[in-house]
Amino acid sequence: MDARHTPGDRTDGAERFVRAFESAWKHRSSDAFRDLWHPNGVLLHPTLSGPLPGSRLAALNAHNLALLPDLTWSLLCWASSGDTVFLEWECKATVGGRPLQWRGVDKVTLVGGKIAEEVVYCDTLPLRAALDPTVDRGALVDVETLPADAPTSYDAKK
Repeated sequence: MDARHTPGDRTDGAERFVRAFESAWKHRSSDAFRDLWHPNGVLLHPTLSGPLPGSRLAALNAHNLALLPDLTWSLLCWASSGDTVFLEWECKATVGGRPLQWRGVDKVTLVGGKIAEEVVYCDTLPLRAALDPTVDRGALVDVETLPADAPTSYDAKK
């Protein structure tokens, strides 16, 4: 147990949740994922067109497994504050015959120890480009075009 956590404090519940979340990913168990979710829970993920009710996670997991059959999720570290748990993770999969890995962070809000909201933050460009090679991977800002004599202050008015 981490020195900042004392037995019986609220982080014990967070740690139980984290271990259950990690196990659900390891075993790719729809039942285990479902058991983690509050009945009204919602997933917000940058690869989805909108919020996904927790009740539809099994369909999303089946879709992801069909698209990326060797997809793995590994927990790198986690932290909690009250009913919020942050999970830093890494995913790996083979896409188009090539290995791909990407990292992200989930911000999970728990209600009664269950996921009421999960917000996933990750850069989807590597995955999108691997799935569709025509995706533009160019930078949004070319640092070589930035003026050398740019203002040193962010204040618009002085």
